[in-house]
Amino acid sequence: MFNSDYVYLGIARSFDGGTNWKYLGDVIGTLGNLSTNQVYAPNLAGMPILKVGDYILVYFDEWDSQAHFRTGISVGRAKLTDLIAAIKQDKICAFKKYNNGSWDEDGLIGIGSNVIPDFKWDYDVHSDAAYCKPLNKYLLTVQTYDNNRLYLYQSSDGINWGEQITLDYQSGAYQPYSCFAGFDSETSDDCNTVGSEFYIYMDRKFFNNDPEQIYYRKVTITP
Repeated sequence: MFNSDYVYLGIARSFDGGTNWKYLGDVIGTLGNLSTNQVYAPNLAGMPILKVGDYILVYFDEWDSQAHFRTGISVGRAKLTDLIAAIKQDKICAFKKYNNGSWDEDGLIGIGSNVIPDFKWDYDVHSDAAYCKPLNKYLLTVQTYDNNRLYLYQSSDGINWGEQITLDYQSGAYQPYSCFAGFDSETSDDCNTVGSEFYIYMDRKFFNNDPEQIYYRKVTITP
């Protein structure tokens, strides 16, 4: 409930194909968890994940120290080989947050910089991310509560985002839980990489509690 929530990203592992899981620990948090006077539960959101070079990047909603408002869409990372090695020992490795050009901030209590250039307080990553092979670009969806829009951003490095595209607009609604899905040979099994043709599925949730609606946008990349 509000005023008492502490929200983290944690790591769990399964060695039997997903039937049984063991929780290993927390790796990403926000300053709002430290507040004794929370206004909102500092929800980190859906936390899209990308593999960029040797690292796993995780995107989340960053909050101020009193959990009064979001301060940006931020990103944390860990080296993939370090993470795998730790998981094999039933441990976790440290994640670091990106802040003003460096990766020195502690993943649990550090401060993450905003990486979305036109960020407003209602931007939120209950959303998804993928690498588009034909474009050689990373893609990230961002939903907005008050602006009633779902945006798509592109990046060459997973840190500097731009080229905002409006995927959906619906008055009186917001669009959380969007996801990438592809079915061609260039698409990975988990859809974290998509190819020349893919879909972006989106959920319209209405503030007046009308039934939710599911839509999609088909994207075709042409030479």
